[in-house]
Amino acid sequence: MSGVQLIDNADVGETSAPGIGFALVPTDISIPTMSVTLNWWPTGCNQPHDVSPENWTDTASGRALAQLGCGQTPDSFNVWVDSNPYYSWNVSSILLQGDGRSSISFRPEQTFDTTHNFTWISVEESLAFRRQHSISAWYPFDKYTVTTTLEVFSGDNSTSLPISFLHLYGGLSGYNLAIKSIDHVRTSRTDQALYVVFTIQRCIGVKLFALTIFLTDYSLAAAMVWVAVCAHFGRPLPESVLFLPITNILLLPQLRASMPGVPDFGMFMDLFGYYVNILAIVFSAMFMFFKIVGGRYRGHRVHGHSDSDVESTWFDHSASSAEKPNAFLLTTIDNVKIEKVCATVEHIEHADAESPA
Repeated sequence: MSGVQLIDNADVGETSAPGIGFALVPTDISIPTMSVTLNWWPTGCNQPHDVSPENWTDTASGRALAQLGCGQTPDSFNVWVDSNPYYSWNVSSILLQGDGRSSISFRPEQTFDTTHNFTWISVEESLAFRRQHSISAWYPFDKYTVTTTLEVFSGDNSTSLPISFLHLYGGLSGYNLAIKSIDHVRTSRTDQALYVVFTIQRCIGVKLFALTIFLTDYSLAAAMVWVAVCAHFGRPLPESVLFLPITNILLLPQLRASMPGVPDFGMFMDLFGYYVNILAIVFSAMFMFFKIVGGRYRGHRVHGHSDSDVESTWFDHSASSAEKPNAFLLTTIDNVKIEKVCATVEHIEHADAESPA
């Protein structure tokens, strides 16, 4: 509760009159239903005396409010939200100590919940802009506006009470709810009503995580494009490389779904990221597929030419061998004739040597 600041009610002429302060915390923020649920804790300020529990100042919240002169009010009051009676506090329900000057404890009945729908038309957007784009299309930088009107009256609704402070003391994981402005407004019942404007944005952690996933998608797509380019200028690729783009195509939807609170398809991160990356990976996969098929076709053609060349060489050699049998036979015949002549000459010489002189 530190940082509580009192609202300046000088404009309505109520600077020290008894009033009511509100501490609030969001309990639910739903982007699909475009609504926020707030839990309010009203407490009295500038009261003639309060009936806060004895251990009121033992807590940090109690000490902060006590320094502002705020505590549990001894009077009944009614709270109107958005022109409707919403909450009534009856002082008779307080459980008092024996001295009658302090209560025993706080109970859940002293808080109440309200649900507010997001405001679609704001001063920051034109009607043409609202027609062209949805707020959620700017995820994770989408920003929403919630407005409400608060009025406080005495128990019999006869007297309006000033609102002393409005303090947001908690939040929800993933969102940043802040009070943008507080203005005094006049209604048909009182001139001390407050018009409060809240803003809802994604917290820093959600933005960083979504951007990290966004850049990861681009990195995966760039890697697939690089593999396809290297395949074009480098060695032929094995068939197993096709598992890379298929895996990435199945992985990208899972990465998108892991973004916290991501809207349906159609936001700007899809148009400039998811769709582009999917197309890049698909075209890379097709290029690698045709590269592999083309390499296998060229390989079959090369092997076919090699086999035909071998066969043609064998047939040419067979043909040339078949064309030269006569020369081989002629050489053989000549050798036989020469051997016969030599044998005849040796026989004659041997016979002459044995004849008597």
